[in-house]
Amino acid sequence: MLRSLVGSEMCIRDRLGSASEVLHENYDIAWQEAHKLAAQASPVAEDLHKQFVEQGTPLIEQARIQLDEGIIGSRAAIEEVLHGIDATKPYAKDAAYWIVAVTAGLPLFLVLFMIFRLVMSLAASLLLKLQYAGVFFMLGAVLTTHSLALATNSDPISRLRETQPELYSSVHVVLAVVAASLSFLHFVTLLVRENGGKTIKAQFCSMIAAVLVVVVFCHYYFMVYLERSNPTFEIKLNYSPDGHPSYVEYSIFFAALMLFTGLGLPHSFRFTARAVYTALESAFGGALVVLTVFSAVEPASFAQAHSLHHFKWACASLALVLVALLGYRFIRKVQKGPIGGSFALVHLLIVCRILWVVKDMVLNHKPVGGNLQYAAAGFLFTTVVHMFWVTFGKESKEDLSKRVVVSSKQARTQAKKGKK
Repeated sequence: MLRSLVGSEMCIRDRLGSASEVLHENYDIAWQEAHKLAAQASPVAEDLHKQFVEQGTPLIEQARIQLDEGIIGSRAAIEEVLHGIDATKPYAKDAAYWIVAVTAGLPLFLVLFMIFRLVMSLAASLLLKLQYAGVFFMLGAVLTTHSLALATNSDPISRLRETQPELYSSVHVVLAVVAASLSFLHFVTLLVRENGGKTIKAQFCSMIAAVLVVVVFCHYYFMVYLERSNPTFEIKLNYSPDGHPSYVEYSIFFAALMLFTGLGLPHSFRFTARAVYTALESAFGGALVVLTVFSAVEPASFAQAHSLHHFKWACASLALVLVALLGYRFIRKVQKGPIGGSFALVHLLIVCRILWVVKDMVLNHKPVGGNLQYAAAGFLFTTVVHMFWVTFGKESKEDLSKRVVVSSKQARTQAKKGKK
């Protein structure tokens, strides 16, 4: 019996060996045939490409010539019509050009608009979160600048212009990008369908916020930035009845912008924990970035800002609220599962570390330069993470499952009543 088993095993090995050899030979033959077919098809493909180019180039050139002739003829016809009207005769040439340009570009504009709508629909949640975080970032920056102006009884922006003109220009380039981005986000998010479940009232508040953000930045551009060549110009601390720009006005502007942006949030996101800690971290990021910029002008800017007791205690209170909220969130996440609890713990530790660095600068008088940049970068990092991590206006799976269970129970009770 043992001999028969050994013989059968050797037979199986011989068969496997012969099969592998046959497979290897067939693979080599197939690879050689594929090379031959590719070598035969390559000249044919090159000939087809050459024929296509030779035949297509004259057609494209002819189409271009006909298009140019059509545009020139259309402009001449429209210009001739407009010359016959006394009111439009002085503007006939320019008006004819723009009429033809708009008409010719309308199909391309419609195609680009549809692509734009598609992209905005896919990225609607991200854009809404960017808008929300951007508003609170600017709110923290403006209120911190106002507090620094009150603490020093001077205009820190004017000092930045006088002492660091290159930094002043760079800051305003960044400010222009932020202004354009916020204006773009406020108006674009009004067009997307995926708005997180906003009501009509919330949409109306978002529309007011969109108008207000444009008004705020236009006011600053025309009333402040265009006066940069005037060496005696300064932003006043208190409200000026003669129309001169003041820090009080900008603080009120951005507070109103924050209010309408908050009222324009979806009901499922407004006043939730994720909304509050995103807002607080964005505002702290804006405040620390502003202090980092002004520390380049005056190293004592950080100490001057927190010497104002209202500013110091407001920041301390909001920091305690942020830590308490993140601690409560960590406890809730741990109860649901270890993975969510781990992420919540990492978030809590990062924020506590950043606030500890700020506390050392305030109480222990640690060096400001590198520590201030570290703290600002930390809050900017957490804000960017929230843009991709935090859900905006959508129910969690747990809440959805609870609603499904409740609705199924209600359906069962109604069915039982119906049978009775």
